[in-house]
Amino acid sequence: MNISEYSNYKPNISYTETGVIANDSSTLLEVSRWYFLVINIIFIPPTVFGNTLILVSLTRFKSLRSVRAYILVGNLAVSDLLVGLISMPMDVVFVLSTFASSSKTFCLWYFSLLFTSIGLSVVNLFLLSLERFHAIASPIKHKLRFTKRRIFIMITLTWIAILFVGFLPLFGINKKLEGDFVCKKKSILTPTYINIVITILLSSIFMNAIFFFIIVRIATKTMHRQVLRKSLQHEKRLKKEIRHTRNMLIITGLFILFWGPFCIAILIPGDSTILLFVKQLLSSLGLINSCLNWIVYGVRCKKFRTAFRSILTCRCTQREFKLPPTSS
Repeated sequence: MNISEYSNYKPNISYTETGVIANDSSTLLEVSRWYFLVINIIFIPPTVFGNTLILVSLTRFKSLRSVRAYILVGNLAVSDLLVGLISMPMDVVFVLSTFASSSKTFCLWYFSLLFTSIGLSVVNLFLLSLERFHAIASPIKHKLRFTKRRIFIMITLTWIAILFVGFLPLFGINKKLEGDFVCKKKSILTPTYINIVITILLSSIFMNAIFFFIIVRIATKTMHRQVLRKSLQHEKRLKKEIRHTRNMLIITGLFILFWGPFCIAILIPGDSTILLFVKQLLSSLGLINSCLNWIVYGVRCKKFRTAFRSILTCRCTQREFKLPPTSS
């Protein structure tokens, strides 16, 4: 999942998004290669399991789907699930398979699916941040403006846009492939396309960071003022929105923590062994991030905890499809 730009360090070394493919005499790069492989293998099962659990919970329990924020949580879970089902396994194949490093077709599919899955995770988190920002800034008007219909339209348009950009290399937006071929970004993708993808990812991450700090500020002021509110209905609605927002802030905060250092690293020019190793380590944090989002909701949200417990204990009768009343 490393989106940094690698170049040949030695004639007998080739780099891809996942690290070193050919044999390398450098111990540092060899450690980087195996570290990335182990991280992928370790985090594939919990990423797939947890995000599948989120989606099954939303499918079976109507009370979860009635919360607009949870619809966007499900959308983010689909994105993270694709990372676990597609990006991580393909990274493993790239590290282990010599055929993959020299197959032009596989390389095109690899980068297309890589950029698509990462792009969906980043942009869908931005949608969740946007919805929570409006919920805190305008709690009374929120339900009128962020209707379920509009949320699904936003989700659909986002997926169409990211899928279109992600699959452009498969539809001819790539370099002419001639002679010996080693799969790496510079060999197969045009500089313009690479810059577009990186701009989309960095812009989304930057906007997520801005929303994070704005929402924290608004939520803090709102909680301070709510003591003066005389309307119990308004206070109850506000507390509910703040509870949903806390979970989103944790997810966004973790996202910034895991992806922020890598975003800074990819802006540093150079192809030294140490820099490549650092970028490799930082990129692996993105894998871990896709595995953590479902845990946040599973731990902090009582409705999701109840849903998880019902599913995992196989209490799958119709009576169990309705969650008990809860304030979370």
